Amino acid sequence: MRPKKNGLWGKAYIDYMAEDRSGWKIGDRWLEGAARSLWDLGIPVVEEKQNSRFPYAYPMGDAIFYLGWYAGEAEGPFAVPEFRMRPGAVACHIHSFSAETIRDSRKRWAGPLVAHGAAVALGNVYEPFLQLTAHLDIFVDRLLQGFSVAEATWMATPVLSWMNTTLGDPLYRPFGKSRSGGRTTSPENSRDLSYRRVAELCKAGAGEGVGVEDVWKDRISAAARSAEASGDGVTLEALGLCLLDRGDHGGAVALFKTAAAVFQTNPDRVRTFLHAIDILRREGQLDRVEEELRNLIAITGETAEGRVVEALLQQVDPPLPDFPTPSREIPLRYRKDSAVP
Repeated sequence: MRPKKNGLWGKAYIDYMAEDRSGWKIGDRWLEGAARSLWDLGIPVVEEKQNSRFPYAYPMGDAIFYLGWYAGEAEGPFAVPEFRMRPGAVACHIHSFSAETIRDSRKRWAGPLVAHGAAVALGNVYEPFLQLTAHLDIFVDRLLQGFSVAEATWMATPVLSWMNTTLGDPLYRPFGKSRSGGRTTSPENSRDLSYRRVAELCKAGAGEGVGVEDVWKDRISAAARSAEASGDGVTLEALGLCLLDRGDHGGAVALFKTAAAVFQTNPDRVRTFLHAIDILRREGQLDRVEEELRNLIAITGETAEGRVVEALLQQVDPPLPDFPTPSREIPLRYRKDSAVP
């Protein structure tokens, strides 16, 4: 009822598999299509494009969409008891047994997603085969067009009476009744208002024609200056994500660092720093990534956010395995100084 009255405002988080195997690429293509539809409506998207998941306790603030795959059990922020998505949120983690049970808040995915605040969660009760799961690009597109959960799920599911299930109110329409992608315009609080303003800027895109892109960039710059002056980190972060989506890495990093400086809470600060570091990682600058993460650990210390940074550092620079210590002297025939071939 709350999104119906005030609109569903916030960010989408998409966790790609990033696995270069032909049979698996279709899942990432679905997620890419979903991301494009979200941006077309002006919803900021945070994308994890590494072959890893969002780490434990990742500060997934203002989440209204979560799409990811392929882990057997809920992890990342969904392993933290206190984490909650925004009211009305939609979530799905692709896995063969994601809805094997739905009443356990810690097992598989469907139950934990609902326990952490998702109003809608898609899942599979048994092995469905990837191509026969709900096609998430179609599902998200239809929701954003204004269709109900039941309609969007029906359209996105290639085989009925199979292994797929949907949790949530089938008549829920997160994005209005007109099937035109309209969103209500009465945000409940200042953060929602910031997301509405950003949506108007970002969904228009740079457009086409002589000078149009320059005008669009000028509007983004003006909005960023205003947000910095008023201490509006939500707008700065969302505008940075918008520039990142359009390939302006330098502009995005500048806005992320400005956002981190004006945000008042550690989760928000760390998340925006991580956006900037992720750009370096995408560019293959792993030495700088490691340096920036170590600097961030020095700031976050023994906090939940510090654990996030430590987990990311281990992805970039995995520790060497602990080799067992021999319990007895190595036999002569295996020693380097042995004459035995």
